[in-house]
Amino acid sequence: MSELKNLAVRWSVSQAEVVRRAINMAARSDQTAHSSPLEALRQYHKKHGQDKTYDKRSQDYLDEVKRNRKHWRGE
Repeated sequence: MSELKNLAVRWSVSQAEVVRRAINMAARSDQTAHSSPLEALRQYHKKHGQDKTYDKRSQDYLDEVKRNRKHWRGE
């Protein structure tokens, strides 16, 4: 039995629905992969209910890291 058929049986949906779900999952995964590290952090915080002050502290930390990297590189 093909993977498509196996998933359709396991999820109790049609093969077309398996394909739709797979496309949806791939699209969401692709969007996450192309986001900046800061955007990925924001999405993570949003998903896990972090408040805005934590997001601000995270941004401050990332800004500090960026400044330090420039300093180390002599920029």
